[in-house]
Amino acid sequence: MNIKKIIKVCAIGITLTSMLTACGEKAPQGVAATVNGVDITTDKFDMEYAAQRNSIVLQYGEDYLKEDMGNGKGTVDQGIRQYVLNNLVQMEIVKQDGEAKGIKADIKNVEEQLNALYKQEGGQDKFKEALKKQGLTEEFFKNYLETKEFLSEYTKKMLEDLKATDEDVKKEYDAHKDEYFTANAAHILVADEKEAKEIKKQLDEGTDFAKLAKEKSTDPGSKDNGGELGDFSNGVMDPDFEKAVKSLKVGEISSPVKTTYGYHIIKLNSFNNLEFDKVKDQISKKLTDEKFTKYLNDLEKKAKVKKYIDPKKDYELKEEYKVVVPKKENEEQTKKDDKKNNSSNKNTQNQNKNENKKNNK
Repeated sequence: MNIKKIIKVCAIGITLTSMLTACGEKAPQGVAATVNGVDITTDKFDMEYAAQRNSIVLQYGEDYLKEDMGNGKGTVDQGIRQYVLNNLVQMEIVKQDGEAKGIKADIKNVEEQLNALYKQEGGQDKFKEALKKQGLTEEFFKNYLETKEFLSEYTKKMLEDLKATDEDVKKEYDAHKDEYFTANAAHILVADEKEAKEIKKQLDEGTDFAKLAKEKSTDPGSKDNGGELGDFSNGVMDPDFEKAVKSLKVGEISSPVKTTYGYHIIKLNSFNNLEFDKVKDQISKKLTDEKFTKYLNDLEKKAKVKKYIDPKKDYELKEEYKVVVPKKENEEQTKKDDKKNNSSNKNTQNQNKNENKKNNK
């Protein structure tokens, strides 16, 4: 079993704004933070921190933890602590809300997943050993599965409760019809604005668009086809590209349009607004997701949060959570091979010397 492929510290799959509560208040014994008076223990912080930290150590080595992330964010290790503390606080906020609504993880499903993993690994003891090699504990893994199950149930319930009304969906469509479309266009992509302007000048003078696309465009996916991009809908192309497309008339050729890819000269072949029935589900999902995000952010604003761990300060992880970094077998084997090869080379050299002496005689 490859634990690293399974384990990712459970983060909320939805956006909460950054926690602004200051650290530094004298901490109660064994408490990392409190949310609405509920303690998040340092033991829980240690388990989550160890999972993230040990994954980095096993992959890149301990020295990588000291790397500066830049922009005043501190070291990688400090960044891990900041992420873990924020994530635990955010999860507690959501769990409290879920409990108030009667939402719980399906423990039976969690147990079934664990038993399947025990069987796959050859028993519970071997499963624990596999976790230990990754610097993880069975308690952490079970908590991870429970959190994952809870988030799945919570998200499902909240999206049902907050689903956008038909009236809101139609109102959104009517106000933003131009954002929902299918179009067909061709383009010529170059890296330099000066070159793009020169190409536009040649097009204005009557040079064939497809000919120039084959000669000048740097887009390998369309240049040989005269720059043709085919049909596409909203949300597919670069936002600046789409904005330019929506401003053109059919048959019109744009001035140079800058995107993250370079400078485009765009020729619009066709443009059609999508009918409501074709996009109502898309709009409904968008509005519902926006309502869910707002709901979560409002939850956070109301929460009374105190953090007692300062991610910027050194933090000593308990020995039981530290990963044992194995010696790199490849390096050890390379040393053995080098030693063996050196010995073999010396023997060969000695044999050659003896043969030369015999020949000279």
